[in-house]
Amino acid sequence: MLDCLLTKLDIDRILTLNYDFEVELAIAQDPGAKGSTVAKLNRAGIRQDDPATHKIVLRMPGGRSLVSDVFLRERTDRLIEFAVGSAEHEYHVMHLHGRADRHETMVVSYRDYDRLYRRSGTSKVPFEHALGLLYSGNPVLFVGIGMSESEINQSLQDVVGDHPYRRVMPTFLLWNADMTLSEEARKADKAIKRIDMLHRLGVLTLFDDDLARHAGVDLLEGETTERLARSIDNLAAAMARRGDEHAKPISHWRSLSLRVPQHADGKIIAAWALIAAPSLPAPAALITPFREENALLTVVAATSGLRKGAAARCFANRFQEDHPLATVVHINADFCFDTDTMLNLIAEVLWRRRGHRGPRHMSRSRQFAEDLAFCLPDNSDLVVVISGTERMFGNGGEPLSAEFDEAMRCFAASCCRHARSRHAHARFVILGTLRVKQYFCGLFGEVGTIASDGRPPVVIIDYGPLVASSGQSNAGDAARRFRKHHYLEVEMGVRATEAMTPIAIRRVDLKAGPDVAIADYRRAHFAANLTPTALRSLGLDPDLALDILMVMAFVGQPVEAEVLLHVPRLRTRLADPIFGVTKEVERLERIGKELRLLSGCGLVLPVAPSIDPTHMPRFGIHATLLAELRDRSGVPLSEAALSAAFNMSLYAAQPTDGPVPEPHLHDELGHMIDWLIGAYNDPSPISDERPSEPEHHRPDALAALRAALAVIRGFYSTSALLSIESDRSTWLGERDGALTEHGERLDRLLEAFLRSQRAVERRGDTTGFGAFYPDEIVWLYNERGVVKLAQGDLYEARAAFDEADRFNRTYVEFGDRALNWRRITLNQIVVDIERGRFSSRATGST
Repeated sequence: MLDCLLTKLDIDRILTLNYDFEVELAIAQDPGAKGSTVAKLNRAGIRQDDPATHKIVLRMPGGRSLVSDVFLRERTDRLIEFAVGSAEHEYHVMHLHGRADRHETMVVSYRDYDRLYRRSGTSKVPFEHALGLLYSGNPVLFVGIGMSESEINQSLQDVVGDHPYRRVMPTFLLWNADMTLSEEARKADKAIKRIDMLHRLGVLTLFDDDLARHAGVDLLEGETTERLARSIDNLAAAMARRGDEHAKPISHWRSLSLRVPQHADGKIIAAWALIAAPSLPAPAALITPFREENALLTVVAATSGLRKGAAARCFANRFQEDHPLATVVHINADFCFDTDTMLNLIAEVLWRRRGHRGPRHMSRSRQFAEDLAFCLPDNSDLVVVISGTERMFGNGGEPLSAEFDEAMRCFAASCCRHARSRHAHARFVILGTLRVKQYFCGLFGEVGTIASDGRPPVVIIDYGPLVASSGQSNAGDAARRFRKHHYLEVEMGVRATEAMTPIAIRRVDLKAGPDVAIADYRRAHFAANLTPTALRSLGLDPDLALDILMVMAFVGQPVEAEVLLHVPRLRTRLADPIFGVTKEVERLERIGKELRLLSGCGLVLPVAPSIDPTHMPRFGIHATLLAELRDRSGVPLSEAALSAAFNMSLYAAQPTDGPVPEPHLHDELGHMIDWLIGAYNDPSPISDERPSEPEHHRPDALAALRAALAVIRGFYSTSALLSIESDRSTWLGERDGALTEHGERLDRLLEAFLRSQRAVERRGDTTGFGAFYPDEIVWLYNERGVVKLAQGDLYEARAAFDEADRFNRTYVEFGDRALNWRRITLNQIVVDIERGRFSSRATGST
């Protein structure tokens, strides 16, 4: 049995109540040696005995070492070292009740026990702290314990069972099922045992027959010791199989390569593009300077609200019409909060245009840094048009996204190298506000790129005068056209109606001055137009419409009606008898109808379907309305906070007074995430039947997982969770802490992803699509590690960071030391420093 624990489960720290050296000899692989105990140990290795602590150190072949300790009340530091793990020794054995070679340490009576554990004094508090650290900081497996010793049970009740649901690390008990009972009676007996052990002692019970079933073997009857050894074997087999499933190569990623045809000539590759872009002033006003200047980079700058997103769509269409062989990549970054996805699409197009047919085998950073990364093998055009880039820069033009900044710096360096080259070069058109213009002017000013005719290859176009000269605006005069607030009435489509009260009209009028901040006018505008009366006049159901808008603001990215159907807030709303819907199909139709009405009002925008074969319609909430609704909830979207949360050291530098969800909103978001993760258990929105088995491969279930990830990345930075943690004791009661809840949701999201992957593989579906992109899985595992590190769970933190590193090396950066590698490695170094392992691989690699 000891061999199974040491070799099969790879356990290297053992607490024992025995006095003998059987554990040490089993580790030294000499359990059958004859002679005295001292002789056995001397043969096993070099025996070094510390008389002060009764510590024995054995140096074994291969450089490994074993330390055998005896618990002494005056040396609580030895128990603390055992609890956190020694950095100097591979194996550690702690004899709690003494050891046979030191008779004075042996606990043989209640008086000895009271002297060691219960006596008051200066060492009592350190001992209780060390015991709490041992149980709460490590996963514990009880083996060969009858759980009838009152002393052990009392310690578990005091340290573990006090708050079993708040503990970070679980405690397990390996127990044999009563095989004399019938299957039904045995099932009930095990349920009672589990409940009793959990609520009384905080221990999770594992039964040997369950382990046998999970390991795929038959449970053979026999002596208790034999069954216990086989149970450990079965547990090891189940763990190994689970490890194999996690390490198994992923074959159904959500892939961007399907957007890019092998021969992309004459194509518009659009991402997050609107289905029906509004009509725009003549795009020739943008195309003419772009064509005449022959610039490698064109920056179109204007204030918010002049419909630059629509201009980008019109520019892409017009340019492709004038150049039938050109490839145009149009990215609407207003609906893409994940910078990695946007840049991966650009990298994929460049990879294909350079003649590569297979998947990329290098990281995006390395590809962009190559000498000819942005050069084309022929003379055809490749134009990348990106709108909605404001969120990637600060007010002064400073970059907030390290990934986008790296890509643009590589592009600027390529422009410098190939300004006079005969190679055709990819060109970029970036539409944004003044902050975007400041960034690119500073970037190309630093690089000092000069075109062949002496002119800089950067063209700055002021979009405002172009719109004014076109005369194609809905406003009555030029002054009103260029007020910052005007786009609310033109672009949004929601206008002041007769249903507005005089007070509301007055508020809008007062806020309409050109010198008023856009946020002030936005609040006044929506305060007047998102009232029940105003929404009802537009044919909407006010309560349902506002609920849909708020949920879409929570998600922050384009979402399908099938996903909204799984959200608790909307399910509760649709359960109202006034809607008269009871079936899932009817609920879906009702949500779809409301979305179409909201689209007609300009409050939500239909977005081109994603690359999934089902082509479920998607809708994105207008950016202005999203900002308004998230401001109302008290948690505006912060791209800087999200990027900093990816790294533990950067997270620690974040301000602690940032926006934090109110308790009721925090609970609603958590409930919403839980339902989205478990969407595969809900009735299908098409068949209206609850599945007998979970359907992890359903398209709506995969889309719900993407929405759950969007909510997690949009609201739950670690600093915000710690802010909640410090103040939530007044309203949480007996619930888990905020970080614990967040960590559990990350685990469920990862588990749901792996289950969906296995479900697609079992079906043999070669056209299916995974729920996440590879870089999103890297983010999830790294975020899980950051949460565990913040909780002090160093072992789980290191395991999560290692898994993030494995996925990153296998699927994202392919061994290159790019941005993800730097972030993950820095996190690994922090863990190793906390564990005292200064000579670890991660520390040495820097």
